[in-house]
Amino acid sequence: LPEYQQRLREMVYGALDWLSRIGIDTSHAAIRKVIDPGAVMGFANGLVGALGNGLSHVFLILFTVFFMLLESWNLPAKFEAMGSEKARRALVRISQVIESTKEYTSIKSVMSLATGLLVWTGCSLIGLDFAVLWGFLAFLLNFIPTTGSIIAAVPAVLLAVVQLGPGPALLVALLYLAVNTFIGNLIEPRYMGRRVGLSTLVVFLSMVFWGWLLGPVGMLLSVPLTMVGKFAAEANEKTRWLAILLGPDVKAAGERA
Repeated sequence: LPEYQQRLREMVYGALDWLSRIGIDTSHAAIRKVIDPGAVMGFANGLVGALGNGLSHVFLILFTVFFMLLESWNLPAKFEAMGSEKARRALVRISQVIESTKEYTSIKSVMSLATGLLVWTGCSLIGLDFAVLWGFLAFLLNFIPTTGSIIAAVPAVLLAVVQLGPGPALLVALLYLAVNTFIGNLIEPRYMGRRVGLSTLVVFLSMVFWGWLLGPVGMLLSVPLTMVGKFAAEANEKTRWLAILLGPDVKAAGERA
């Protein structure tokens, strides 16, 4: 920590010296006119709070899904005990939802693990401290679609600026961009869309819609919630067209069936 403080102090003094040489007033009074310390502290507190809330939501959803999957093993016996034809049809639909949710969770876990390993390896090669921590954070926050990867990159890039300088920090930022573009935007949506029975566009739009409606929790549960809606639409002849639109292309759907 003292090394980071010294490095940060040197960077600040270097920036102030450069500003002075180009004719900009760098006195304390001039700086306070441009930068409000209270606003800076408020931004920092808000950033830390947002990160903490994001992590708490991730853990909450992971534990919720874990216990739901454990409980799912008892559902068939409960529906069979009801004995009615309606209950058996409901059991078939619920079993499909459970299996698709299991596939989604498995795929998301594998993709998140791959993201974490690539970030850890890249940060280690660049020489960034705490590479294991950044890899673990990338793995964890990858469960939050879209914004999770951005949140995971911020502390690593800031540390790279302080520890290694602007050039290596740019490499760290490009590392996160490359990893998340390759896995998050190319591999994951297409592979997941085929396995869970949703088109790539629907996977993305569901993240936007449920995130807008329910916030971070909705973004985490966007795909399972959309799958529930798709299976509900399939159960009714009048809404089956909607299930077809939500699903993958006809060829992929036929192969999956």
